[in-house]
Order: sequence, then structure tokens, then C-alpha cells
Amino acid sequence: MISEFRRQGKPLLGARAVAEQALKAAVDCLAVGTGLGYRILRHRALPITEGERQEWEQVWGLVN
Repeated sequence: MISEFRRQGKPLLGARAVAEQALKAAVDCLAVGTGLGYRILRHRALPITEGERQEWEQVWGLVN
């Protein structure tokens, strides 16, 4: 990211992007390490639709 933003003439934006990714990784580690994964990362575990569930059942049926 840094090299791409540097190429675009925006090195500070590249540094910001890297810092944001590092912060996200730290939050993930904290969530999993403390056992609060679902509470902290709730927005990443949204329920699937009925159509998605049926599609996955078909995939699992083919795999098994």
C-alpha cells in the first residue's frame, strides 16, 4: 500500500492505510484472545439468508 500511494504522490495516505490495517489486526487479536470475538466482531458474522443456507447445503452434499 505504501508503495502504491507513494507512486500516486500520497505517501501519508499509504502510511495511514497501513496503520488502519494494523489497528484492525490488533482488534481481531484482542477479540479472539479475550473470548469476546462475537461481541466485538459482530458486524463480521451476520446471519446468512435462507437462499445462502440452501446453497451451502448443496455444496456440502456434493463434498460429502
